[in-house]
Amino acid sequence: MKRSEVEKIIGLTRKAILYYEDKGLIRPLKGENNYRTYSQEDVDRLLQISIYRKLGLSISEIKNIFASEGKGLGSILRDRKYRLGLEESKK
Repeated sequence: MKRSEVEKIIGLTRKAILYYEDKGLIRPLKGENNYRTYSQEDVDRLLQISIYRKLGLSISEIKNIFASEGKGLGSILRDRKYRLGLEESKK
C-alpha cells in the first residue's frame, strides 16, 4: 500500500508516518525505486500508535508496549493514572 493511501485510511500526516518509521515503530518495505510499501501490519500498527498517542503515551512507552507484545500496556496505563492522580492532588 502506498503512503498516500495509508494517510487517508488512518488520518496521519506524511511527516508523522515518517517520524514513526524513523523511531523504528514501523518498517515498510522499500522497492528498487526507494518507494515505501506499507503492509497491513504497518497500517494496524500505525492505528495503534495513533490511539496510544491520543492517550498521551510517549514514543518510548509505545515501544515498550510493542516489545512486550501489548502485555506492558496495563502497567503503563496504571502508571499514567497514578501520575495524573498525583498532579490532581497537588492542585
